[in-house]
Amino acid sequence: MALYDKALFGGRLITPTSLKQMLTSGHLANGKSIHYGFGWFIDVDDDGALYHSGAWMGFTLYYLHDPRTNLSVIVLRNSSESDPETLAFATAKVFR
Repeated sequence: MALYDKALFGGRLITPTSLKQMLTSGHLANGKSIHYGFGWFIDVDDDGALYHSGAWMGFTLYYLHDPRTNLSVIVLRNSSESDPETLAFATAKVFR
């Protein structure tokens, strides 16, 4: 995951233009803006932090990226009873 993150945000996986488009808020047919790009939620309340989360059969994940500092925190848990989002933001706070 660290290699993927480095390639994605380092311009080696996709072009910087494609990355910018991927991380741009979308618009619904009625013109309303949604804070979601191609697979990434865009947290406008936390200075543009980007995140993706998921869960599957007892596993959870939270992938947080701060474009201001280029810090990424990836939390993978083998428990559906966990809160990876809180852990990701708490970890990021230590490094900000």
